[in-house]
Amino acid sequence: MQTLNLSRAEINDQGIDILIPALKMSDHLQSLKLENNSIASKRLQKLALLLEPPSSNLKSLYIAENNIDDEVVTTFTGALVNNRTLKSLGIRNYHNTSNLSITDEGWEAFSKLLCDTSCVNSTYLSNHTLEYLGPTPRSDVNPLKPLLTQNTRKNKKEVAIIKTLKHHKEFDMMPFFEWEFKALPLVITWFERASMLIQMASYGLGLGDFEPNIGPRKLSSIYQFVRGMPVLYVETCLKKELDDIKAELSLSQMEGEPSEQKQQLERRKMSILERLGSQRSSIS
Repeated sequence: MQTLNLSRAEINDQGIDILIPALKMSDHLQSLKLENNSIASKRLQKLALLLEPPSSNLKSLYIAENNIDDEVVTTFTGALVNNRTLKSLGIRNYHNTSNLSITDEGWEAFSKLLCDTSCVNSTYLSNHTLEYLGPTPRSDVNPLKPLLTQNTRKNKKEVAIIKTLKHHKEFDMMPFFEWEFKALPLVITWFERASMLIQMASYGLGLGDFEPNIGPRKLSSIYQFVRGMPVLYVETCLKKELDDIKAELSLSQMEGEPSEQKQQLERRKMSILERLGSQRSSIS
């Protein structure tokens, strides 16, 4: 069974309790419609659990015209963080206007799901699969529409690039310094791929009037590495010295060397850790 339509089927909470265990056993289900029933908020939250397993094949889920609120939204956005199959989610009550209980807080949760701008890595790990969410309010000025449009691209790595370009004007290379010089070629390759993507498919990227400015941003990232190279060299030497001290400490414990020598090693160890900390702060 790939499609199950139970819209307007007078499904209540008891019916959902019976239905959910059966749905969990169905690995082939791709479309589930439960619109216009009498399902309470707590039971709708249980439905979100169907989206968490990697084995979930659901591509569309429609639960509008039930008791939907921000708690339901929060549960669903949590379940969709790692979901890579669901493309359509009908969640807003659009006929019964007295029951429009998704607030701005709920829609903001969906915005964060689609594009978490807290850092580049969070943007990369955002949901790039969900294409339809609605009916969303005021579709003519819906802030989620560009994000959903971007998700329609088949290549999800390209979607991640687009979102990263739009929502991060400058890239902080500091997190990559732990890879030392190995990260620089990867960063350059990423910018080259982004440049090619913009040139070949500038139409329909959902960037609006945004100018990617890939060239200057690429140079800025390279400059951060060039500026940090002397510091990285010193840091590499300090780390090697720290490893040697740890090996000496381990050996001294096995051989039972005098505590005075151990204390000297510990002092050298603390001194290097402090210098490593100052090295990091000097390139931040």
